[in-house]
Amino acid sequence: MPANYLAAEAPPECGSGAISIHLNSASENWSATNSDLPDALVACNASLGSYREWFPVIQAAHLKRIPFATTEYAEQSAEHQRNMMPIILSGSGVSPCPVEEFKIQLNPFQRPGQRPIPMYRLPNVVNGFTLIVYKNKKSKTKDVKTRKDIGDVEKTLRNLTLNQVD
Repeated sequence: MPANYLAAEAPPECGSGAISIHLNSASENWSATNSDLPDALVACNASLGSYREWFPVIQAAHLKRIPFATTEYAEQSAEHQRNMMPIILSGSGVSPCPVEEFKIQLNPFQRPGQRPIPMYRLPNVVNGFTLIVYKNKKSKTKDVKTRKDIGDVEKTLRNLTLNQVD
């Protein structure tokens, strides 16, 4: 297995899902003009709305229907990104979604604890917030089909205790 390839598989009691990630190392950055499209894009603490270099990537994700999500340290930064989406997408041939469709949520995989920066008193944690930049609409159909499986996994997790894990 190459060094830039990661794979993980969930146990049956957690749904038996699997994911594999190939990190593109051909260049430092993925280009929106690249004909080799990724299955998804993830940007950690990227401040998408603050750096113009992200604009073509955001536009390409919408034009080429590439699922894209990002994390942010501060909720205010995620809100800034969300509010910039109509501006970023203008002139790209994409009809921007209503701002409300760019969901900001707490990241369930964030590092616990506030960042040790005393001047920030806003909600501010490492990878603390997520923002969906583009969500493929087709995925809702798949969600409906697997809802029963998700319910079974939720029941299993609800009944799981730490004694069972050890």
